[in-house]
Amino acid sequence: MSLAWWHKLIVAMAVIILFAQTIGIYQPVLGDENNENPVIKVSYVFFKPKVVKVGEYHSVTIQGLPKLEEPGLPRLPIKAARLLVPYGKDPAKITVICDKKTVLGTGFRVEPGQKPVPLSYEGEYVETQPSDIVYSSNKSFPGVLYSEHSIQMKKGYKLLIFTLYPVQYVPKSGELSYCGEMRVEVSTKPGTQIGEMMMRWHPEQWKKDREEIKKMVDNPKVVETYPKPNELVVQQTGLLDPNTPYDYVIITNETMKNAPGPYNFQALVADKEYRGLRATIVTTEWIDANYDGTRPDGGSDLQTKIRNFIIDAYTTWGTEYVLLGGDGDGPANPDEDIIPARMLHVLTTDIPADMYYGCLDGTFDHDGDGIYGEPNDGPGGGEVDLFAEVQVGRAAVDSYEELSNFIRKTLEYENDYSPYLSDVWMAGEYLWPTTWGGDYKDEIKDGASTCGYTTTGFENSFYAHLFNTQTLYDKDYPFWPKSEIINVINSPAHIINHLGHCSTTYCMKIVNSDVVNNLTNNKYFVGYTQGCYPGNFVNGTGDDCISEYLTTQPHGAVAFVSNSRYGWGVVGSTCGPSQYYDRQFWDAILDEGILSLAKANQDSKEDTYNILGAGGFSWVMRWCYYEINLFGDPALELKLPLPLPDFEVEDQQQEVKPGRSAYYKMVIKNREAFELDYLVKVHPVSMPTGWNATLVSGYGDTGPGSTEQTITIPANSKKYVFLRVDSPGDSLASDVAIVEVRASILPTTTYFSTIQTQTKTLPVWKLELSPEIQVGTMDPETRSISYTLTLVNNGNIQDNISLGWSWAPGTGCTQAWSVSIDPANVTLDPGQVANITITIDDTGDWNIAGSQSEIVVTATSLGSIAGGNPLDYETDQASIKVAMGQGYGVEVEIVPPIDQSAEPLDSALYTIQVTNTGNGADTFSLEAWIEACSPGEKLDTPWVVDYEETVTIQPSDTDGDCELDPGEMPEKTLEAKVHIPGDALCTQDLPGLGCSVGHSFHIQAKSEKDPTKTSGEEHVLEVLPSLGARVELWPLDPDSAHNYPYDPGVSSGETYYLVTVHNPTNCTTSYRLTGWVSDPLRFVETSGQEPYRVIPDKDARLEGWEVNIAIPLVTVPPYLDPASVDQNFVIVEHGYQQVDMTVV
Repeated sequence: MSLAWWHKLIVAMAVIILFAQTIGIYQPVLGDENNENPVIKVSYVFFKPKVVKVGEYHSVTIQGLPKLEEPGLPRLPIKAARLLVPYGKDPAKITVICDKKTVLGTGFRVEPGQKPVPLSYEGEYVETQPSDIVYSSNKSFPGVLYSEHSIQMKKGYKLLIFTLYPVQYVPKSGELSYCGEMRVEVSTKPGTQIGEMMMRWHPEQWKKDREEIKKMVDNPKVVETYPKPNELVVQQTGLLDPNTPYDYVIITNETMKNAPGPYNFQALVADKEYRGLRATIVTTEWIDANYDGTRPDGGSDLQTKIRNFIIDAYTTWGTEYVLLGGDGDGPANPDEDIIPARMLHVLTTDIPADMYYGCLDGTFDHDGDGIYGEPNDGPGGGEVDLFAEVQVGRAAVDSYEELSNFIRKTLEYENDYSPYLSDVWMAGEYLWPTTWGGDYKDEIKDGASTCGYTTTGFENSFYAHLFNTQTLYDKDYPFWPKSEIINVINSPAHIINHLGHCSTTYCMKIVNSDVVNNLTNNKYFVGYTQGCYPGNFVNGTGDDCISEYLTTQPHGAVAFVSNSRYGWGVVGSTCGPSQYYDRQFWDAILDEGILSLAKANQDSKEDTYNILGAGGFSWVMRWCYYEINLFGDPALELKLPLPLPDFEVEDQQQEVKPGRSAYYKMVIKNREAFELDYLVKVHPVSMPTGWNATLVSGYGDTGPGSTEQTITIPANSKKYVFLRVDSPGDSLASDVAIVEVRASILPTTTYFSTIQTQTKTLPVWKLELSPEIQVGTMDPETRSISYTLTLVNNGNIQDNISLGWSWAPGTGCTQAWSVSIDPANVTLDPGQVANITITIDDTGDWNIAGSQSEIVVTATSLGSIAGGNPLDYETDQASIKVAMGQGYGVEVEIVPPIDQSAEPLDSALYTIQVTNTGNGADTFSLEAWIEACSPGEKLDTPWVVDYEETVTIQPSDTDGDCELDPGEMPEKTLEAKVHIPGDALCTQDLPGLGCSVGHSFHIQAKSEKDPTKTSGEEHVLEVLPSLGARVELWPLDPDSAHNYPYDPGVSSGETYYLVTVHNPTNCTTSYRLTGWVSDPLRFVETSGQEPYRVIPDKDARLEGWEVNIAIPLVTVPPYLDPASVDQNFVIVEHGYQQVDMTVV
């Protein structure tokens, strides 16, 4: 049978025996589950008590149950009820019903409880007699079925603890009765103390705390009412950053923090980090400056500030361990009061109690009287907090030398696997007559079920075969000298458990000077003593106690658990109060597998309270609860004398491609003659982002895996473990994942063998050009287009990259473009991005609109390692398609032949040439008009220009090169005919009207596709003068006052005439006037006219007649005044001039 299986069997058997012989618990359910305020229902079954006559008294026992230990009162079995209160609730009413009451008989005289005495007591002992009041009474004792209750908060879980009294005793008649079954019902109500702030939210911590609570209580299913991590909505109100959590915190002052190495607090932090605990150092100066120190009594002190910081660390970081890194000498030596102790009060005594820094609910001074630790000083005036959230130990150092010794011994112990770890010593001294320390120690050596509770010892534990447990007892070696214990320590010894008389500077029969002068051990022991005052580090003198000496001097102990005040025992019995805690301490280690010394110390207290309940927790049990302190590292685990696992790996280094996995095959060999359980755990040392390491079932296993495995290996056998290291797809060639796999032999987890693996990523060259295809149209104006490509180094190593281009297959018009790439070479780190600019220009003749080409841009990896394999390199391509956009343009010219002059009613003719200066077909709108007098002054009807109003011109790529060569620019020639109005004013007369210019012909062409593209030209238009004259002759009466023509008749002498010269032409004309008198008798024949007739010959002049014209030469404009010319410079009314003529 394997030892591991045997150990499980022992535990199972212990549970069965407990049920069969003592009590059973059944129906631990939560009743009325749908009720808003549910009822807790638990039933306890008790078997028949055993009553034995011992002297004059009767001893009443129920196996597995402790007894009420109140001096002078009947020692009756008691049972602690430990109930978990539903989340968000408080107990409202407790009801206990006794079922199956059985009377055992009468006439019994139950033994009375004995008064405990300090273990240093040397006076005469008088046996405690029965209380007259109680033992003479007819009333049942205790007279109630349960005690007052206590509410304890443990990591946010609310515990209801009280004591059941299954046995009742009527002293006067001696009647004994018991309850075969006790039914407990607890109604609930809305809670006032929820406790969610004290729940650790990290999933692993939450799960661990939850399992711890389930083992503690009688109704474990109620944990289901408490929130899960994703349901916790806790508002962080502290000063600490939750994103940088620490499991282990050292509190010290600046001086000790800055102590020189190699053995300083920084070395301890490094060791904790190596062992998987996130650790940090926080100074008292920082705490003092940042945390509130207000006490309930209105004062302020550093103790309160430190505790408030620890509460913040626990609630924010989930801190599990706190090392008080300094002495706490108190007011007697303030310079060495680095981490001051909180004094908790019992009776009239103040006790230095470091549990104040670990039990974080309430203030320990609810009534605000400045006295801490009173039974009513807990939250709401109830019991003080006895259940710890944080595990506390003290390094009572006040100098660099002491600190160096403490750290050195701690680190050396953690790395020691020598045979001395098997050596265990029980040291017992003479206490009082009939009472020997050796008897107490035997219960720890062998294990015991005395005093109503069972604990495992070294000799009956699963590890018994590993230990060599020896004794040094006064009862066997009367009053052994101190040299014996010095020899034991120097031999060396690993564990020393002691009970004897002690004082502040004296323990195990040695004094402080012996520690300095006589101890030479270089392998250090773990000590535990029940003696009085050896842990009295606050003693009023400022001197160090012997526990400090043992842990801070070069030799001695690595850790020591001791009392800061009296230890307590019972004369003639091993049922002493301090013995409870001693036994439970070693039971925590040897049976529960709690190897952390601080956890074992706290577990011993909580287990004792859980055994006794509120009703059995007397003042002396409180005293012991407060005074037992650990001088040592709180995370230090007791080392079991087991070898480190035989752990090997076939190949510690591998290379993988990105996105692939490396598999490591490891073997664990159990060379022992018995089965062992191993914990194999993954511990990343250096893990690049995105990497993952898990334990899997074998090669090729791609499942989720796990970060730890528990495996059982039979004697002299081996098993294989597989580690898979996954690299992400984007892992870099520079990535190296260093992973440790640790194997420890359970139950220890901090001492292990390691295999370190190293996984590297192979270099990969991989490029990506994007987008894969781009299409664009070139701006015909700039005749250039640019594209931006994104180049990404998707490989995992720096790459030198060349960029080039080529015509895509089948691409035409290749001579029409020029291409440039910027940059043409680039160096990129993994994941780095570069923008590549591709510029395509039309550098020759203008490309015809719509002409297309396609180029392929290629990025080629050139690698970054000389001699690298080109096959590993890569190219990537992107396609760019470009089309020439259509540009628009027009040019119009007036070209020969030109007939720019014309008389009225005639036409001027212009030849117009329109050229399409764009690169695609276009239709052009033409507009022609005449201007005169001033620029821009257009002439409308009757001026008319005949021309084609639109013309379409299509370019032609006659040589097929996609370009418009000079001879391929398309043009059209057309005519424009200007019709001159009949009364159009001649050009030469325009200046006389104040005109700055004459007539001009204008033509403009405009692109219909781009109306902004226009071209125009103008040319001179000359309106020629027309010829003509008209004369009117009117006789005048010289005697008349009226100067108007009349018919003078025939008279002799002078005859007067008015000559009116009319200008019927379009231009100013000069006329020469010639007058004569024709012969009326002379006739001429009409010629070419029908009918034929004879008319007077006007040109037949009479001789002798004289015609005198006043102005023989007149210049007559074609109009009367400027108003006679309309806006189109057409004559509205012709001009004339009148001249006097005399005929003699």
